[in-house]
Amino acid sequence: MASEKIQNNFDKKDLKQIYNSSDNGMFWGWRITFFIWTKTLSAGTFFMFAFCNALNRSPNSLDESKVLSFSAIFMIITGILFIINLERSKKVLYFNLNSQLKFRLLRGDYIIAVFSLIIFLSYLRNIYGYSNDKLLYPSLLLAFLTITYTSFSYGKEMAGYFWHSPWFSSAQVFIQSAIAGSFVLTIVNVNNVIFLQNIFQISILLNLLIIFKDIVFHDETPENLRTLELITRGYFSKHFWLGIVIGNILPLGFSLILYSKWFFISGILSLFGIFLTEYVRITVAQQIYNLKIK
Repeated sequence: MASEKIQNNFDKKDLKQIYNSSDNGMFWGWRITFFIWTKTLSAGTFFMFAFCNALNRSPNSLDESKVLSFSAIFMIITGILFIINLERSKKVLYFNLNSQLKFRLLRGDYIIAVFSLIIFLSYLRNIYGYSNDKLLYPSLLLAFLTITYTSFSYGKEMAGYFWHSPWFSSAQVFIQSAIAGSFVLTIVNVNNVIFLQNIFQISILLNLLIIFKDIVFHDETPENLRTLELITRGYFSKHFWLGIVIGNILPLGFSLILYSKWFFISGILSLFGIFLTEYVRITVAQQIYNLKIK
């Protein structure tokens, strides 16, 4: 294998710790998409919860418990998916304890670990009737980093092709988390429905603007043109346009015209759209990247 030939060119005594990544073929596939999707749901819901607290729009203690439970469950699923994606589950602990901190994946692991601890502490304080005000700003920071760091890291590692700007990619994932978080909070927090639905609608509009920007305004490089062809007219076009129409336009229309009556359906469709958007971006970018480095 190519990885073995490269490794043989190194003098092993000069190596510190190398992460022996899994061989999943050309595509990362659905598993890494599920990982990002569940992380977006967990961290987005928690961020919106902390954001509402900062604006004195926090839910009551019972609703707060539901929100924290939702975030915790999806963060547990995220952790399981992370281990599965590594394909060397028994080496996860060794990898996290012995790898170098400059490795981006390791830093992402630590961010997720600290964020998970924040969720756990918030849940405990809620159970025993304590306010989570002291955890408010750490919660906002850790949730924000958990949402955005993976996208930023992938953008840096792959250097492009619809991840061409790590900052724009991180912004889009953050907007998607606002869509997911505002929907979840609307379901459990009836006191702030209009406020949360406004955030939901604005976030969908911003998400569509970023997608439009990626399609229309891009560098005329062979890689970007090939990416655009795959996404808009090629194999992945059905996923892409389905995510645009069913996952963005319809939810926005339902929430604006029919408002509260159809909002649950709007939210479910938007979660479906987030998943498809990430699947297309991740899979196409990885395909183009792998073809370039061969």
